[in-house]
Amino acid sequence: MPHVHGKPLAEWGERLLARIIDCLAVAVPVYLVIVLLFSVIQLVTVGTGTLQPWTLFDLLAGLSVVAGLVVYEFLMLTRANGRTLGKMALGLRVVPQEHPPQQDGNLPPNTALARGAVWWGPGLIDFILPIPMIGLLLAIAFVLVNGLWPLWDQPWRHSLNDKFTGTVVVKDR
Repeated sequence: MPHVHGKPLAEWGERLLARIIDCLAVAVPVYLVIVLLFSVIQLVTVGTGTLQPWTLFDLLAGLSVVAGLVVYEFLMLTRANGRTLGKMALGLRVVPQEHPPQQDGNLPPNTALARGAVWWGPGLIDFILPIPMIGLLLAIAFVLVNGLWPLWDQPWRHSLNDKFTGTVVVKDR
């Protein structure tokens, strides 16, 4: 099994569990924001006849979810030694593949932002395509393919966001 910077690559199951923990860590605050947004939209638009509240709500809810996931990934990887809460719990870390990690262990901001945007950005497809449900299905399909990619990517176990940003996930315990 290849090592990167003296550390073994993370197993797919460990990465999956870390991602589930991260999604749960983001879901609660994003859910609260969505409830607040829906309440405000209801107050502002009901009775005015100018806007369907569900249309605006769907757009803002989707943008909130994608933004929350990208911002979470960015902040954690640039401030917590290349780790998210899920990666901390499982002893994993995201590191650059080709060059040594920064002195503080954090990913460079452009790498962390690109990694989060590639993973979660396709969620915006649902708002771009005018055909109901097709965009959502494409976004879900991308997330599934990206998450499964390390199973057949040998020897580095890259997901698509790793390939794009030149990173790998290693065991750091």
